[in-house]
Amino acid sequence: MSGSPRRALRALKTSLGLQWRAARNETLVVVAGQAVDAALLAAQLLFVQRLLAGLAASPRPSGSAFVPSLVGLTACYAMRAIVGAVVTERRSLTGELVERDVNLRVLEAASRATVADFENPAFHDQLTHVRGQAYQHAYSMTWAAASLTTELFITISMVVVLISFSPWILAVAVTGVVPFFWASRRRNRVGYELTRDQVARDRERRYLEDVLTKRTIAAEMRSLSLAAHFLGRIGELYDLRLADVRIAARRRLVVSMVSSLVAAALAAASLTVLVVVAVHGDLGVAEAGVAVLALQQLTNQLRGAVDVLGEIDNGVPFIEDFTAFEFRASVLPPLRTSAPEHLPALESLELTSLGFTYPGTDAAVLRNLSVTVRGGEVVALVGHNGSGKSTLAKLLSGLYAPTTGAILWNGVDIAEVDETVVRGSVALMFQDFAKFELTAFENVSFGEISARADRARVSAAVRSAGATELLASMPRGFETRLSRSFEDGVELSGGQWQRLALARAYFRDAPLVVLDEPAAALDPLAERALFEDLRALGAGRTVVMISHRFSTVRNADRILVLEAGELVEDGTHDQLMARRGRYAQLFSAQAAPFLDRPILNPQEDEAGLTQNEELHTPGE
Repeated sequence: MSGSPRRALRALKTSLGLQWRAARNETLVVVAGQAVDAALLAAQLLFVQRLLAGLAASPRPSGSAFVPSLVGLTACYAMRAIVGAVVTERRSLTGELVERDVNLRVLEAASRATVADFENPAFHDQLTHVRGQAYQHAYSMTWAAASLTTELFITISMVVVLISFSPWILAVAVTGVVPFFWASRRRNRVGYELTRDQVARDRERRYLEDVLTKRTIAAEMRSLSLAAHFLGRIGELYDLRLADVRIAARRRLVVSMVSSLVAAALAAASLTVLVVVAVHGDLGVAEAGVAVLALQQLTNQLRGAVDVLGEIDNGVPFIEDFTAFEFRASVLPPLRTSAPEHLPALESLELTSLGFTYPGTDAAVLRNLSVTVRGGEVVALVGHNGSGKSTLAKLLSGLYAPTTGAILWNGVDIAEVDETVVRGSVALMFQDFAKFELTAFENVSFGEISARADRARVSAAVRSAGATELLASMPRGFETRLSRSFEDGVELSGGQWQRLALARAYFRDAPLVVLDEPAAALDPLAERALFEDLRALGAGRTVVMISHRFSTVRNADRILVLEAGELVEDGTHDQLMARRGRYAQLFSAQAAPFLDRPILNPQEDEAGLTQNEELHTPGE
């Protein structure tokens, strides 16, 4: 399967390196134990030969003559049992250590991947494939190599015994492992192809299984009576997988049957040679008995060696996949563990001819967007769904690189700055923000993980987000677990989660704050309070805010209107209403249900809102 010894050696070197790093002492103990076991096995055969020779030398031998051999055999058995127990225990511990190390390395590599990677199905297939196979094959290849050393020790011992009786026996016995080696390579090829071809389908099935058992959507699943549909789809995917498994099993069975028949014929030939040598008087009874034992042991060891080589050969493509995944991440910036560096205080943020197209697509999400935001401004982005607002937020925060144009921070293109510095300079709240089922304190302090020990600052961020009363109402305050999936946990409403997400954004001491729908789940009074305080909360910072609620964005210093990825209007609320353009049309359409008279197309002078007309929402 590996194709060349060089590939196998490279993969084996990687595997040994992984195990040496994770479990050096345990590995040394196991290898030493296996070497000792091989020596003890050879000693057992010598003691057996002495016993048989003594029995053959005299019809009524003295019992005392066998004491040394019996004591030696007993000691060898006991020592092998002890060594075997130690090796088994150390191997078990090694498995845990290697699994931990390999899994962490895969997760670290995945954590360094870009946001665009996570929107690529091929990346998810690769990640799933590596996570499911890397540890298993790294561990098995390493022990296969260690076992190969043991097999070599024992094989040498048996070869020395057999060659002293007849080189022909040895030659036929060695030839007998050839069909097993051929079969092992064929089976490995079939197994790898099966695993590789099932990745995407298995990933879909596991997703559906997760949906069926996910707490957060359990109510909706039952309300819509979707369980039977999902179970049926999971069953279909299992059936497709099993059909491929059956085909692979038949292919492997044919290979195994052919190799077994050929090997059986060669084994019979080995025994025939042994009988012929014994009949001609070249071997005594004791020697013939030991030769049979040695031949059987050699055959077992050679077959074991073939299995071990097959295990190494089978692991080569999986280890190569793991290495490629790690290498792919190695060209990305390392994970940040210290306090983030910041860009200098923001004086101007200039977008010049900015354009962006998602990888794998042809349609541009943003086109030729040019605008300058002054330091300290509160700027609102509005527009229809799909107009590019959230994509622009990700570009500003350094999560994506523009396809065309540039973003200049005080005249410096952020593409030329370390992306960890760019990200550390932006406090970003996503529209679909994360809801960590951890403590309330962690949910806020994750905003600046390096400053999480500053509890006073965490409390200040909570106050800024209007979440003080929320924290006070929780049974354990900051240490309350935010999920009923855990003991003593609580469930939060959408608005309560949104307040904590805001607090997380405020906790980060960054010169630029980007808020994507920060009030989507807040009630009208809470929303109004949030935006009345927004300027004070962002004191010393520049705030870019995305919102669909025009009753709140009217207080921004400037409002930017996006449509189909292009900037179509720029100005204050009053300026844009006076123009009776796109913003006025959107604003009046949203305002109509709350006004005493219907609002028609604002392009019509008689129906448009006046600049000073107020929009009131229920409850105000």
